[in-house]
Amino acid sequence: MALTLLNANQRKEQFSRAYLHTVAAVAGLQIEVSQVDTASIDATIRCDGPTDPVRLDVQLKCTARDVPLPDPLPYRLPGKNYDDLRRRASSPIILVVLVVPHNDNCWLEHQVDAWVGRHACFWLSLKGYPPLPEGQTEKTVYLPARQRLTPDELRRLMAIVAEREEL
Repeated sequence: MALTLLNANQRKEQFSRAYLHTVAAVAGLQIEVSQVDTASIDATIRCDGPTDPVRLDVQLKCTARDVPLPDPLPYRLPGKNYDDLRRRASSPIILVVLVVPHNDNCWLEHQVDAWVGRHACFWLSLKGYPPLPEGQTEKTVYLPARQRLTPDELRRLMAIVAEREEL
């Protein structure tokens, strides 16, 4: 019997969702995954704030690169996503880019007492970025290495959102 497996892009999408779930769980935050991505929102991170619920929308991407990773990390973003991410004002939204090795057998290593994922995940807020020039269909954005998406960083971002400050 032949099995139909996910293609490379589908595996990257699922792995990035799993990574975000893992980071949010360790951070003690709730996550809601969008079933349909029409507004460049793949997931929403939530928690209770001092007075109101705190919400951070996320657009997930995953790319394969081998180390060392450049700083900042360039990522070519489709024009629709770029426009959606730069204009949203009702709630903060960030781009999250997970970087994995080209060889998908190296994405996750299992040991008796640990599992290790490779390589890294970064975030970027595009709020306030300029519009794309007429006819341009994509935009390369640059994610600084200091903006790694970790449980501590995700809690920090949620605290910023709770204070209604800009990311």
